Amino acid sequence: MAYDIYYADHKRKFNLEYAWDEADSGYNETEELIGRDQAELELKYPEPSQYPTQYPPQPEVEFGFPQVCYCGDAPILATSKNDPGRRVYTYKNVDDGDCHVWKFWDVAVMEEIRARDKHILQLEEKVDNLTLMSNFESEEKV
Repeated sequence: MAYDIYYADHKRKFNLEYAWDEADSGYNETEELIGRDQAELELKYPEPSQYPTQYPPQPEVEFGFPQVCYCGDAPILATSKNDPGRRVYTYKNVDDGDCHVWKFWDVAVMEEIRARDKHILQLEEKVDNLTLMSNFESEEKV
């Protein structure tokens, strides 16, 4: 039993022969999509200086206590407006339309505690291994 397979847009039918030809043709869908995005940006913003600011992912923002906002400034600790009494890391000008950090304090604390627990377990394993090694070496000498 054969099924017709359609792309996600449900308009174009998948054709295996075309897919093989496409793979050999040097066509790269990712490059095509990047080109389309670039063309759209050029239409929307004629001058490159008008492009919206894009910040790369920053691990010091994503995990644990945020040290730096995506924009490069220091985050502040405030009280959530939607969840009264709950503390949240945010940015002083959060409504400026730019990308800024926003993370609940208790979530950050739990991430930090889990990381510390993992680190402590690793250190305990190292101490145990060193103890076993020193015991083994002292038994060899006897």
